[in-house]
Amino acid sequence: MLLPYNYQFNENSKFYYFTTKNKIEYRVAFIIDETFSAISGLDINNIFQIVIEKVTDELEKLDIQVSATVHRKAPEK
Repeated sequence: MLLPYNYQFNENSKFYYFTTKNKIEYRVAFIIDETFSAISGLDINNIFQIVIEKVTDELEKLDIQVSATVHRKAPEK
């Protein structure tokens, strides 16, 4: 079973950060998406976009633990 990387939440930027075994840093953000509400005219809640950004410039070898980390449920705030 794949173990996800440990991640930290930055209160100021509202991003989650994690670093891979190859020292590649990623940040992940969940952004409220109001597109469906705007199009439909209905109040639709709890729809988010997810943004995953590789911060480090180096090329990353295939690392399936990145996928395991992103799929891991974030703790409730």
